[in-house]
Amino acid sequence: MSQPIPISSTQAAVFAYTELEAASIATLTKGSRDFLHTAHPEARNRNLERLSKRAVSLELHGCTLAEYYRLKRIPRGLRGILNKCSLDIITLTIEYIQKELLTVSEQASTLETQLAQTASQEELANTKARLEESMLKFRLETETRKREKFLRDAEDYTSGRIYRWTPGRPHVTTT
Repeated sequence: MSQPIPISSTQAAVFAYTELEAASIATLTKGSRDFLHTAHPEARNRNLERLSKRAVSLELHGCTLAEYYRLKRIPRGLRGILNKCSLDIITLTIEYIQKELLTVSEQASTLETQLAQTASQEELANTKARLEESMLKFRLETETRKREKFLRDAEDYTSGRIYRWTPGRPHVTTT
């Protein structure tokens, strides 16, 4: 027999056989075990009923999903999965953006260094001023557009609007 497994002061003692000991003990039994593998008629009947119910369930589930597809609707049960998938896609995109932003920033820094080495002080100052003005305008326009889209989406959530997509054009319906 095995010895109890050493324990910490907060755990109860656990007794266990090793795999070798357990296998050795199990082989000492006498008699046939074949009767255990012969299904009782009632068990076969229950199994047949279970399989028949499973076939009907699968058939009806397939028909129902086909109808959802025909109507271009997403079943409620899948919405949670799709929401999780959407959040995962958002997270993946954020991760990509962070990596790409480092690359683009390094490239911009390299280009700025090259520009500083080849342009005169006046040209460099003019270029930087134009760039700052252009970037400020671009940032403000982009922030405005993104804010409008974000507020539109927030309103959709608060008003309970959902989307039902049809090939070629979206339809917004209120729940």
